[in-house]
Amino acid sequence: MQIAHADGTATVKVNQRKKESPFAFVPVGDYRFKAGQPATVVITNAGVDGYVQIDTVRWLWLGD
Repeated sequence: MQIAHADGTATVKVNQRKKESPFAFVPVGDYRFKAGQPATVVITNAGVDGYVQIDTVRWLWLGD
């Protein structure tokens, strides 16, 4: 996935075949966002050998 944020774009790979987190959501990092600037998460199947599934993207405000 590609995450566009205030400091650029991050590329993150998540292997759903491995349990990477004890939580229902797999954390993919902390990013800074600015009001009025675009913020996107792009999910892709490039470079995978199976299915890609996603049901939500969760945004959490962590404070200033």
